[in-house]
Amino acid sequence: LVIIIVNTVLTFFCFFFFFLLEIEYPPSIRDSLSSAANKFQSTVQQCTASSQNLLAVHLAKSSKDDLAVSLLKSASSSGSPHALYNLALFHEVGRGVPKDLTKAGQFYQRAAEKGHLKATYNLAVCHLDGTCVKRDVRKGIMLLTMAAGQGLPQAQRELGLAYFHGNHVPRNQSRAVELLSAAATQQDSVAQYRLGLCYLDGESVPQDTQKGVDLLWKSAKSRHLPALYDLGVCLEEGAYGVVQDKQKAVRLFRMAASLGHKPAQERLSQARRGTRKQTSAAVSQEDVSSKVGDVSRMSTVNAKPCMTVSAPVLPCQTSVQAVQLAASFWDFVRSAELFPPPLSEPATDDGVFSSQPSQQPILCV
Repeated sequence: LVIIIVNTVLTFFCFFFFFLLEIEYPPSIRDSLSSAANKFQSTVQQCTASSQNLLAVHLAKSSKDDLAVSLLKSASSSGSPHALYNLALFHEVGRGVPKDLTKAGQFYQRAAEKGHLKATYNLAVCHLDGTCVKRDVRKGIMLLTMAAGQGLPQAQRELGLAYFHGNHVPRNQSRAVELLSAAATQQDSVAQYRLGLCYLDGESVPQDTQKGVDLLWKSAKSRHLPALYDLGVCLEEGAYGVVQDKQKAVRLFRMAASLGHKPAQERLSQARRGTRKQTSAAVSQEDVSSKVGDVSRMSTVNAKPCMTVSAPVLPCQTSVQAVQLAASFWDFVRSAELFPPPLSEPATDDGVFSSQPSQQPILCV
């Protein structure tokens, strides 16, 4: 209803401007009105495209993928980078359309050219692994660096891991820590986990076990499975200055196991049979089942793609009321979510957050 009202108001003002142009004015005034009308018409088109994109996201939430794709195609014809990005996701995962990686790559390319950061990141990974587009490592690293430089945490994390392991780029530990720290500050769970391991073992940074454990807890609150498992080991063995608490350890193992973490499942199974041998108190990198460091697609299990809805900046100042109304609409658009990501839960009284598994979204706003 809000979308219909706003579009109606903006369309009315658009017609109003063109009506004014029919009146005889001196050339200077007429040129100003013509310029204002063109700018306002462009704003109406942007508003319409953003509205269509928003409606498509909500239709996808209701599993009405065919209608969602139809709206996204209409919005993309107006050049909406968010609609182009979402169309790429639909084609990549085969929702509402037959799965077509080539088309997905084309839509990522068009969205990236319009400055969409997540599209730039996905396109970078496409070039690195040769999916959707022809493999081009040099271009992939260039796009990844571009997205990381503009603050996208996924790109900062993956580029940091690439520098850490020397994948596609010369190994550079200090640069890796810098990028991982930037991503961890933006609550990226994989970056928090990997940086936490660095501080625990004093790898590339001065050893700080307290900071390392804190980072692992932050990562675990986002349900990062290796962090849940490693913290369970720390609690079970009393490693790295963590107070031994086997009950909490079992809760973390159960949480990781319920989310499909095989080492946690095996550890619980062995504990039930009473056959598990005592392990070293130290948690090594080999304890982690999921190897981090390979650049992974946002559409894989560990890094889901996100459907994005955001609005362009209004380019005209032709009507204060229209601008204020549209600004309120943009606030509404920005706050809308489809399958929001799981929120970190506060610790309970006993220091371990809820063990109820969260639902990882396939698509999110």
